[in-house]
Formats: sequence, structure tokens, C-alpha cells
Amino acid sequence: MSLDVSHIPGEYNKDADMLSRIEGDGCILKALFKIAKAWKDKRDQDPPQVNAPLRMIMLEALLTEMKNRLKLLSENAEAQEMAIKNQWAIRQGDCLYWQFQSWDPATAKVIIHPKREPILMDKVVERIDEALILCRSEGLLHRFHATRPLSEEPKSPQAVFLLQVSLRGEAADNFHGILMTLSECAVWRVMNIRLRPERLQRSQLVKQIEAFLQSLCFVCN
Repeated sequence: MSLDVSHIPGEYNKDADMLSRIEGDGCILKALFKIAKAWKDKRDQDPPQVNAPLRMIMLEALLTEMKNRLKLLSENAEAQEMAIKNQWAIRQGDCLYWQFQSWDPATAKVIIHPKREPILMDKVVERIDEALILCRSEGLLHRFHATRPLSEEPKSPQAVFLLQVSLRGEAADNFHGILMTLSECAVWRVMNIRLRPERLQRSQLVKQIEAFLQSLCFVCN
């Protein structure tokens, strides 16, 4: 199972940037760079002190930050109203629900997902808590890294991280379920990121092999 976690530049939407800045800098890239650097320094200087892979440390940091920001948002009425104004969330009674989003090629805009019902904020928090526990499971996380090197001063405000989970085991199944539940959910706007299934594109070689096999089938017929 692969997903990509895309960090959206703050300039993309002024309200999104403000919402993500509930606590400190809305950009998570600098924080992840510092975490990676500290881990690599410790690995080089004192290897026995490194007791977890970098991919686990970074994902745990991202999920922890997400949990903290959701807690702050639950106490910030202005931020909640901003989320509602931008159609990322709706309020039903005293409860906040987060919308799901999808890309509409006809209008070239992000729209409310036509088939997915909003998810209760309390349920989102529960799923994040579960993910924090599961991500520490041995062998569960195959990779979590940026598609290009991180830097202390990012040249681009946008970055894509690939997240790949094991296909085996109860923990992997549960973690995969959490990711799919929260994929394309607007709640990730609190960190200016987007979680979505990875868009796999077939290579030219795969296309050539497919065409060759189709030609063989045609001859067989």
C-alpha cells in the first residue's frame, strides 16, 4: 500500500495557511529536516543510540504534530469557523465534521467528494491515536520519505512524501484502513498537507510488454 503526503505551499490559500499556523510555523518541512538531521548525526556518532528507523521517527513526529494541532483547533472557535467557511468542515449541533475532497477535471477545481460522508472530528482524533500506536509495529512501515532531499531552507514550498505499508499482518491491515479512512480528508489542511493514494504510472517498458502480450494473444486467436 502506497500513499503520498503532499505539503501544500502556504501561498496556495491564505486561509489554509492561517489555519495551519495555529501553532508556530505552518510548514512541517523544516521540522522534518531537523528530525532527519538529528537522527543521522546520532547514527554516525553513536550508532547504539539509534533504536528506531528514520521513517518511523518521522511519521510518528508528523502524526504527533497533527494530533497537537487538532487539539488546539478544538479550542479555537475562529479556526473552526475558518474551516467551515472554506467548506473543509461542517457543524452539526455541537460537533465538527470534516469533509472529503476530490479533484474535478471538468472545472479544474477541488470539490467536496460526491460519495464520501463527512467524518466526525472525534473519530479523526481516535484514528490518529491508533495510527501513532500502530506505526511503531515492527515491519509495518516499509518507507516514508520525501521524493527529493529535504533541506534546512526548502527551495520549494511543496514536497511529496511516499508512504508504503506492509501487506501482511493485522497491524498492517488496521494501519492501512486508517490511512484509507483519512485519505483525501480536508482535516489535513491544519498542517497544509494532503493525504491521498499514490498515483501509480506505468513505465514505458511495462506498456511495451503489455502491447507485446496483447499481440501474442491476437496471434493465438
